[in-house]
Amino acid sequence: MERVKRFSDMVRKYRPNCLINSRIIHSGKGKIEAQYLPYYDYVSIGDKEVPTKKLPLYVESPDSVSSSFGYKTKGDCYYHSEKEMLHRFVHTVCAGGNALINNGPMGNGRLDPEAVRLYGVIGDWLKVNGESIYACVRNPLDERPEWGDVSASKDGTKLYLHILQWPKSGTVTVNGLSSTATSAVYLASGEQADFVQEGAALKITLLTRPLNEYNTVVKVGFTKSIEEQ
Repeated sequence: MERVKRFSDMVRKYRPNCLINSRIIHSGKGKIEAQYLPYYDYVSIGDKEVPTKKLPLYVESPDSVSSSFGYKTKGDCYYHSEKEMLHRFVHTVCAGGNALINNGPMGNGRLDPEAVRLYGVIGDWLKVNGESIYACVRNPLDERPEWGDVSASKDGTKLYLHILQWPKSGTVTVNGLSSTATSAVYLASGEQADFVQEGAALKITLLTRPLNEYNTVVKVGFTKSIEEQ
């Protein structure tokens, strides 16, 4: 404890704008202990760990486009698919975390073309759907929906529905709402989505096929913050 405190105090004194993560503590990888909270700013969860639920503190997920964080000469090493990579990224953000995405270099020190390609896939998706990621907060609803995930604007008046699994029913339902929906728009096209709300349940009728094969986003606007009771 004394060593952790001394190191944290030194950083705060000489670099007050520097962020400290939980790995300042040997046991701090993904483990939250109240006694250490004053000494770091956010929690770094386990390597390649993707949150499965909303997290109580701001966290960062150290991920990689492949199964290795560095150059690997032997053993199995595989790259995630485009779908896996995008879904891992979206689930981390919707849980309230920052996605720290890494790639290992090739033997000559250069970036692997496959890593560059995967970054391009994420980048192309963000060019169209970045509004649902940048400056957004975690899913404010009680649960993660079975069809995907949810992020929200900071003021709580907009929900971004990340439809990762296009339902055969042609509809998605959002439950537990405390405000009335006023609009629903596909981010990729600006097209209006048909919806009906009965009490706390909002039902959206989808297009016949997704606008993006990995994640189509619908932005839903509300009369007031959905977290206001």
